[in-house]
Amino acid sequence: MMKTFKYNLRQFCAIFLLMFIVSGMQLKAQIIIDSTDMPFPGDVIHISTGLNIDFIDHTQTGENFTWDFSGLIPIYQTADTFVSPSQTPFTYQFFFLGRTNLAYRYMNDLPIPDFELTNVFYYYKNSHTRYVNAGYAASLNVLPLPFVLSSPDVLYRFPLQFNDQDSSVSGLVYNLPETAYLSIDRKRVNKVDGWGTLITPFGTFEVLRMTSEVTEHDSIYIDSLEMGVPVNRHYTEYKWLAKGQKIPVLKITSDVSGLIVTYTDSVRLDIDAVAEKDIKRESLIVYPNPAKK
Repeated sequence: MMKTFKYNLRQFCAIFLLMFIVSGMQLKAQIIIDSTDMPFPGDVIHISTGLNIDFIDHTQTGENFTWDFSGLIPIYQTADTFVSPSQTPFTYQFFFLGRTNLAYRYMNDLPIPDFELTNVFYYYKNSHTRYVNAGYAASLNVLPLPFVLSSPDVLYRFPLQFNDQDSSVSGLVYNLPETAYLSIDRKRVNKVDGWGTLITPFGTFEVLRMTSEVTEHDSIYIDSLEMGVPVNRHYTEYKWLAKGQKIPVLKITSDVSGLIVTYTDSVRLDIDAVAEKDIKRESLIVYPNPAKK
């Protein structure tokens, strides 16, 4: 009887050890994203816009899932530089300095006659508990326009892990007397609905996959035209997040107009093609030339 008991105890210990090892392997694969994985002032991230995603259903997800986007064809590239809010135009700092700790220039200047849009910045706050978009700023014909969200748009809550869900409501009202009126009402619902391995032309990453459903109602009224334009939008963001990668290593935005696909990448150069497409100075045309991680 004792021999049988000892044998069964050994079996039990072996099975328990095996389960522990397997469980440990799974826990290691299911990464956790925190504030240290977000951008910091001084970070420069190259982002390629890709085509040719017909070969995969980007909505599929699950546990220990593999998303193979290695066949993406990059068509152009930008270099996003994150800065401190104190490095943005002084006329913006009164509204954002102190309430944010990160910014980046969203786009180059648009010298359109009678409508010169310059110095467009997005502002963020990265803390131990969450990463939020606090607002935007731009200059229209040299006039500074700070758009501060009354409640921030919560992009991530930390620590972020599989099966996490949250929602936030954000918006703003901006009134420029005798010129224009703008309001934005936005609701974001986030869910981390997958984890596993992502493959892109840049490399292979262990990731969390987040799906964000965003519903937005915008209203713009132009006094000179005595006309208002209401805009109702609904779009879905699919984001694959990896440790230490600052921004999603792959992001797909889906709305009624189609899909926008961007992913982090290495620098790719083709100066002639850039000039031909009249892309902003930092943008770079790209060809399939996968770089190792």
